[in-house]
Parts: sequence; C-alpha cells; structure tokens
Amino acid sequence: MRTITRVLIIIILFTGCLEDITLKDQRFETQAVIIQGRLAKGSPSLVEVNVRRIGDFDGFEADVHISGAKVFLVNDDGTSIQLTEELINKRYRAFIPENNPSFKVETGRSYHLEISLLNGNQYASIPEPLLPVPKIDKTDFDIVELTELNEEDDAVTREYVRTQVGTPLKSSDAEEKARLRWELFADIRLTDDPGNICYYPEPLRSEQIFIYNGETFGLERLDTFPLADVLLNYRFAEGFYVTFVQESLSKGAFTYWNQVKTLAERNGNMFDPPAGKVSSNVKNIKDPKEEVFGYFYATEQDTVRQYIRPEEVGFPQTYCPLPPPRTPLPGPTFCDDCLLRSNSSLIKPVYWIE
Repeated sequence: MRTITRVLIIIILFTGCLEDITLKDQRFETQAVIIQGRLAKGSPSLVEVNVRRIGDFDGFEADVHISGAKVFLVNDDGTSIQLTEELINKRYRAFIPENNPSFKVETGRSYHLEISLLNGNQYASIPEPLLPVPKIDKTDFDIVELTELNEEDDAVTREYVRTQVGTPLKSSDAEEKARLRWELFADIRLTDDPGNICYYPEPLRSEQIFIYNGETFGLERLDTFPLADVLLNYRFAEGFYVTFVQESLSKGAFTYWNQVKTLAERNGNMFDPPAGKVSSNVKNIKDPKEEVFGYFYATEQDTVRQYIRPEEVGFPQTYCPLPPPRTPLPGPTFCDDCLLRSNSSLIKPVYWIE
C-alpha cells in the first residue's frame, strides 16, 4: 500500500468520471477497499456510493468495482433504504422522493451507510449531519493571463476564464458559518461541418478541489471568490454555460476534502509537508484494524448557472472547420460528426437561454 494515496487522488474525486479497469484472471496484492459516497438533498434527493477495491497490479496501481454488495442508507432513527447497483455506471444509487412516506431526507438529521460484501465483510460509516447550505447570490468571471510550461517545457502565457462565485457564509437557519465545497460543470456548443449543432457537458477541472472554511476568517460572505480557471479557446466560441454546485460540509467531511486537496496539490519538492493518511469515516465492523479508504457525507446543494457569451470573451475561434492537417487524419473527427464526442447530444439543454 506504499503509494495508495496517489491513486486515491485519481479515483476518490466524486465527479462521476471514474475510469473502469478490467483485470482478467489477475490478483491484487493489497485488496484495499474504498467506499466513497454522498447524500445530496433535493427534489428528489440522491444518494450515490462507489464501492471499489484497489491494489498493486504487476507494479501498477489499479481499482475495480466491487459488485454484489448490499448497500443501505440509514437515518438517525434506524430507518434504512437499499441502494440499487448500476452495472453500467458501476456504482450504487437511490433516488428518494420528497414525499417518500417511510424515509425522509431532512436538514438537521444524520445519515450513514451500512454495507455488506459477498465475502462477508461488513462496513459502516460514522453518522454525518445534513447541514443547510447558503444560497449563491452572485456568479461572475474574469479573463486572466497565466504562465505555464508547454509540452516542450517552454514557459508560455495563455488566457484563461476565471470563474467566480459570491455567497453568504451562513444560511438563515444555520448556527455556524458553513464549510463549503464546489463542483463545477460546463455545457458547450459545437457546430460541425455538415451544420449539426451539438451540446455536450464536461466537468470543469475535476482534478482540483474547491473548498472554503467559513470559520477561518472573520468574513460574513465571499465576493468574487475564484474557482476554476478554464483555458480560453474554442469551447467559448458558440456559448458556454457554467454550472456551480455549492455544498455545505460537516467538520469531518471538510477535513477529509482538505487532506485530499493537499495531496492533489503536492508538487514533490523538499518544502512539501509529508504525505499522511487521508481521513475516513468508514470502518470494517468485524475487523476495526482494517484500513478502509474514502468518506461518506450528507449535504444540501445549491445550483446556479451562468451563460458566457462569445462576445464577452473576445469571440474566440470556432473548433470547426479544422485547419488543413499536415498528414491525413486516421478517421472522422468531431467536425465530420459532432456526435462523435462523448455525451454529445443534438438536444439543447432546457436551461440554455441566451
């Protein structure tokens, strides 16, 4: 388990973009278990859990989905609801309607997971409070120049769109300032050479973790708080939607994400703090000495979208038509058919209003 923390950075980010690795007739050396999940209050509420196994595979770290587990979400009065395994997405999930008569998702209550594997191992997470989240009241962006190394290790300066958010740090029904986490997503429009218009979503900087502890400073709110920097290129040429998802974290959940953020931002120099074990609130019931990785938390979410017009970012060049290649391309491109891009659709999102 000598380098497991580096893998955790890759697979533990809860963005729905986990890569699946198929290993036939092979055996792990470590068999470490990762249980990562979230209950998001909404209409309906959604609970998603990844149950995976990780270890050394011929000198490389790899992870696989653990199938056949029984996964239950349990509230503070002992009522439970079972999650359904989705074999295609390789995760466990349940939607909980607001009018569910037997299981309520409510702020102020606590929730935890109980998981049984086919090998008999049983796991449970420590109960997590579902805290209210402040509402985003402002979004903005700015164009910034950042200097970075290109593929030839030469320093180059490029323009980026820096997304920003404004929010109070305390909701009306909260007793303390919030510990916030954000996820950001984009919807991009692309017109191919035949004239088809595609819309496709993508996470924004999923390798980065955006968090803020409202108790750190004496601020009552955040104004133009910087989040993801997005390279200013063709993605903004035909319109660009940013979706901001704001969460409120418990103290334990914030500690977890802050530790993952620290590991993700390590650059390997002598001034880095030593790598440590990432906190987890999941335990093996029968064998408390087993190291289990991952975290389960509950949160409210506030979702806000912002449309960025091409003229607001200087009319960047469109992706299509492609410039003449030096050598023939080995197959059709997105400009031949924009539906070749993963998750592309010809259907405009209902919120796409210009």
